[in-house]
Amino acid sequence: YSNSRILLLWASAEWTNGNLTPRQIICAAVPVAGGAQQEVGRLRSSAASPERAPGLVGAAVTVDGVVYIGTQSHGLMEFFPRQCRWWREADGLPSDHIASLSEYDGKIYLGFGGRESHGAIARFDPKEGRFTLLASSRSVQQASGLDGGSDYQVGALLPDPARKSLWVGVTGEKRDGIWVYTPEKNSFAKRTTTEWRGVNFLAWHGNRLLARFGQDLSIVEPDTLAMAEYLVGYSTPDGPQPVFGSEPWWPCVWIKPYLLSLSGGDMLCVYADARKRQWFPRVRSEGSMCLLSMDERTALLATSSGQIHRITLKASPRAAA
Repeated sequence: YSNSRILLLWASAEWTNGNLTPRQIICAAVPVAGGAQQEVGRLRSSAASPERAPGLVGAAVTVDGVVYIGTQSHGLMEFFPRQCRWWREADGLPSDHIASLSEYDGKIYLGFGGRESHGAIARFDPKEGRFTLLASSRSVQQASGLDGGSDYQVGALLPDPARKSLWVGVTGEKRDGIWVYTPEKNSFAKRTTTEWRGVNFLAWHGNRLLARFGQDLSIVEPDTLAMAEYLVGYSTPDGPQPVFGSEPWWPCVWIKPYLLSLSGGDMLCVYADARKRQWFPRVRSEGSMCLLSMDERTALLATSSGQIHRITLKASPRAAA
């Protein structure tokens, strides 16, 4: 957040008739270098009713200083000092189950889908406060390959300003793989073959793509979608282990030349060289939930217990702290 601060989402609650009832939800920004937190905004009891507990946070973006947080069960939260609000299905959101979130050209793109939701992609215009449905498995008219048919999940959205498009990671039977959305044409095109499994993570590695499909990772050439490097996991005394845990929200970040990932939810894995598939001894941090890069040598690891760890990667793989 603003390149020098991280966002924290707090929920104050009280026990009511045996249930934990949120009374207000506070979004705050904390300097990475240390210091007091500054409140960005809060949703008070009128919005934070018992049925509106935020649930797991899927992703967050900022547009013109306003913070938008997507949750995996309770819609989109909007935080800024003078006004905060909660966007739900009743407000035009296609679904309360947000699987991915990204900002491109001043608009917010949202991916939906999962066990309790249909597959869809929508665009939100912050200036107009309006949602536009771009594709949905519930659509009667099939304007694209992501309309109609069986449900799917849009697990990743990655802006590509150079190509004036967004990369879209999809999981769902014949739709598995990487798609491209071009806003100027309002069109979707599938870029991978049926041999690909579902893609639930996309990120940039220089001018190439990092694509996660299932529990594996590949470095992909964006123009050809050819796999330049393939990371299948690592070996331990207990046998081979996947790069990722089975849950799609366990993330990874690339800090050249290291790959950091959370596997199993409580295991930080640092790969010194993706091509050789070497791995750094595991650093356990119970309840790890969030991992993000801050600069070329620093990453942050947040745990469900409220702790935040700063990880500094040095020149030598064995010197990584």
